[in-house]
Amino acid sequence: EYTSTFVTVPHDPPAPTTMYWSRTPFGGRPFKGIRAHSTTLVGSDIWLFGGCDIRGTCSNQVWKYDTDTYHWIKPKCFGDLPPPTRAHSSTAYDKRLFIFGGGTQAQYYDTTYLLDTRAYSSCFLSFRLIFSRFSLVPANFLSIFK
Repeated sequence: EYTSTFVTVPHDPPAPTTMYWSRTPFGGRPFKGIRAHSTTLVGSDIWLFGGCDIRGTCSNQVWKYDTDTYHWIKPKCFGDLPPPTRAHSSTAYDKRLFIFGGGTQAQYYDTTYLLDTRAYSSCFLSFRLIFSRFSLVPANFLSIFK
């Protein structure tokens, strides 16, 4: 079960006249630092997938950062989960997250997974394997990668 403590976040300040970096406030369930992950903007949410910790242990965790509430959520995912991976690529199309390749230090993958964020409700999401060199895939899936 996911529980959370919400934080009060001040309203966004007026836009600066020059670009500058600042820390973003956040709330929600904290996670340890990771590297070689992907972050993808879907609507106003940022979806984070995979990556490795400082010891090199890779993950297949999914996190959602709500940019309106500055809140991290770890949804429960089911289906054909991608293996723990790093150095993969991720892109969004029509609120669907496509994750390709990546791997661990010992093995790399040629698979593409789909996470349909439109189906997000009550913190449940389902992955689906849509392409592998060793699977038969309808041609219409492949046309979006041309």
